[in-house]
Amino acid sequence: MGDRLLRREMRRRNKRSEPRSDRKPLGHRFNQGWSHWLSLLLIFLMAFVAYYPAIHGGFIWDDDLYVTENHLLTAPDGLRRIWFTTESPSQYFPLTYTVFWVERRLWGLQPMGYHIVNVALHALNAVLVWLLLIYLKLRGAWLVGAIFALHPVHVESVAWITELKNVLSGMFYLLALGSYLRFEDNRGWGWYAGAFGLFGLSLLSKTVTLTLPVVLLLLRWLRGREIRWRNVGLLIPFIVLGVGMGLLSRWWEIHYQGTRGEVFDLSMLQRFLIAGRAFWFYTIKLLWPMNLTFSYPRWTLNPLEAGNYVWHLGLILSGLGLWLLRDRWGRGPLVGTAFFMITLSPMLGFINYYTMRYSFVADHYQYVASLGLTAVVVGSVCGGLDQWEKTIIALTSHRGFLIKMFLGVTVLIILGVLTWRQGYVYRDSEVLWQDTLTKNPESWMAYNNLGLALGKQGRLEEGIEHFQKSLVINPNNVEAHYNLGLAYYKKGSLDKAISRYKKALAINPHYAEVHNNLGIAYSKKGIVDEAISEYKKSLDLKPNLAEAHNNLSVAYYHKENYKLAIVHCNKAVELGGRVNPKLLELLKPYR
Repeated sequence: MGDRLLRREMRRRNKRSEPRSDRKPLGHRFNQGWSHWLSLLLIFLMAFVAYYPAIHGGFIWDDDLYVTENHLLTAPDGLRRIWFTTESPSQYFPLTYTVFWVERRLWGLQPMGYHIVNVALHALNAVLVWLLLIYLKLRGAWLVGAIFALHPVHVESVAWITELKNVLSGMFYLLALGSYLRFEDNRGWGWYAGAFGLFGLSLLSKTVTLTLPVVLLLLRWLRGREIRWRNVGLLIPFIVLGVGMGLLSRWWEIHYQGTRGEVFDLSMLQRFLIAGRAFWFYTIKLLWPMNLTFSYPRWTLNPLEAGNYVWHLGLILSGLGLWLLRDRWGRGPLVGTAFFMITLSPMLGFINYYTMRYSFVADHYQYVASLGLTAVVVGSVCGGLDQWEKTIIALTSHRGFLIKMFLGVTVLIILGVLTWRQGYVYRDSEVLWQDTLTKNPESWMAYNNLGLALGKQGRLEEGIEHFQKSLVINPNNVEAHYNLGLAYYKKGSLDKAISRYKKALAINPHYAEVHNNLGIAYSKKGIVDEAISEYKKSLDLKPNLAEAHNNLSVAYYHKENYKLAIVHCNKAVELGGRVNPKLLELLKPYR
């Protein structure tokens, strides 16, 4: 036994001392290391320069829900409630809200800090894209990463503070991909465990990344490896986790986001129509990123119109062509296109999501998916240039390199300028919605939100005008009725406010905030019993609505029911809501 160990040690020493013909000189490795670091820093620099206007932007739509008015970020036990209750103001994204919880303590309500974090994560994702493509030995890896960093379709994901969930989940998704690829290369089970953990973190940031297991099988096929039952079996834990989180998201959307009713009641054929058109919409925007807008027109879905099926015919022919040409072109184009479609699939209309009320598509839905088609286009162009260089004798390799450099730099400059310009759209809510209406003049949602932005500036008459325009386009727009009621209340027109609140509740009787504000209007008119009834209805729908607890406490105080007034006051304080200091003083003698 001892002789065997001694011989093994001698062989190891001899092997170490033998000169290796394939080993690069130390100077070469040093220069290569520096070139990698410079390439990485260049991606970060380009991203921060391109997103400079966005970094100086403010809070916009939904940022109030996620950050500025999110009581979970300021409540004493907010972190626990983020993870273990259903109080989330949107989906179950506990890791995203945890990062916001930390940021709220670091930056307060200064938007620049939030923007810098988003841009930094996006730049990091671009670097991860580059490194992954190097690992997969694909052409133009750095250029794909740089295009990912600068492409204007990603401005919505980066400049919108709320979309931290996109860049954060994207980071964990890319890390999980890289970790699993290393596991497949026999790097050890630690990489497998790391991939599973990172996938979980990605889902806890945003569940749209649940397609990862399918993508892993796709990449295995790209690398020329057989897909056996053992490979599928290894992904079963990933599949179970992804499906479980997906079902949780669907349940949350239905019960807390309100994705039900006529607007979401689409047939399977209509959803099929959405998917085919959406695929080409995203493809076109990626290849020709012009007229990007925050909210695109919602398509009409008539299954009897033959033109609606042209998109599907194009998709079938493209897929068939890529399959038949896989031996000639390689598997890359087919895999990149399949990656694009698979990663987009949760947002192609087969599953309801809240923004389908306004539009079936949005730029931020293709954040991760876009790298598939980008890699296909860059790889194809690089391959074409290589072939051209070989067939034209007069073209030296030096000139070929200069042509590639010129084309790459030109593309990056164009994309960077477009991203810079698009970043100004996110300066504030008024600019955002004005831009949206310029490109989508029938957006009732944009009119409604522009009215809100104007109202916050004290321009109530202008706000009311925009709410009314929103209702002309969509009379069943419950938000516009509600916001019109708020505007009338601020103007002191209580009867008009109550009328609008009632119209909103006739459309959606499960709108807790409307019940609460109707109660406020009743209270202002001195109809305390009606106010209490509305506050109770509000709390039946949202038991943790701090404002309703506070208002109910005030109402009970006026009814001289001090015991219940104290109960609801305490609950409002516990939930981190705003409680009138005067009310606390008035209730002191009765505690």
